[in-house]
Amino acid sequence: MISLSPAKKTFFRILKHPLLIAAIASWLIPGIIERSNARAARNKTRIEQAMEMINASASVNSLLNKMKTEFESFEKDSLGASPEDYRKLRDGLRDRVHSLHSDFNGLGWWWPWTISYRVKALDLVSDDNFIELQSLINKYIENLTAASKLFEEPRKHYLPAAAPIQTAGQEIMPGLDERFQDLQTKRDNLVRQMAALEINNPAKTRSGNK
Repeated sequence: MISLSPAKKTFFRILKHPLLIAAIASWLIPGIIERSNARAARNKTRIEQAMEMINASASVNSLLNKMKTEFESFEKDSLGASPEDYRKLRDGLRDRVHSLHSDFNGLGWWWPWTISYRVKALDLVSDDNFIELQSLINKYIENLTAASKLFEEPRKHYLPAAAPIQTAGQEIMPGLDERFQDLQTKRDNLVRQMAALEINNPAKTRSGNK
C-alpha cells in the first residue's frame, strides 16, 4: 500500500469535498449542455434542409410531369378533331401550360440557391463540401435547363394561336419520353447526393464537429 504524505492527503481530501465537486459541476455541466444543445440544433437543421431539398425537387418533378401530361393529353384529344374543337382545346392547353410553367419558374431555378445560401450562412458543412454542394447544384440547374428545352418543340407547335393545326400521326410527345425520364432520374440522383452531403458531412471547428 502506498503511503501518502500529509500534504497529499490534504490535497485529496480537498478534491473529495462536496462543495468543490458541486462548484466544478456547476462550471462544467452548463457548458456541456450548451454544446450538446448546439450540436442537436445543427443536426436538426441539417435534416430539415435535406428534407426541404427532397420536397422541393419532388415539387419541381411534379410540375414538369404535369406539363408533359398536358401536352400528351392534348395530342390524344385534339389531333384528328375538327378545327373548331382543336382551337378550343389549344386555348385550354395554353392557359394550363402557362400557369404550370409560371409555377415551375418560381420554384425550380431558385430553391437550390436558397438552400446553398442558408448552408453557407449557417456554416452547416465544411468549405470543401460546400464547394461540392455548389457543383451538384450547377449540375441540377443544367439538368432543369435541358428538361425545359424538351418542351420547346410542343410549345412551338401547339401553343401559338397562329400555329398550323396538327393532325393525327404528327405526335411529338412520344419521342421525348425517354429523354424526359432520363433527365428526371439524373435529377433525383443529384438531389440525393446533395442531401447526403449535408447530413453526413457537418462543418468542422477547431474543437471538432459542430
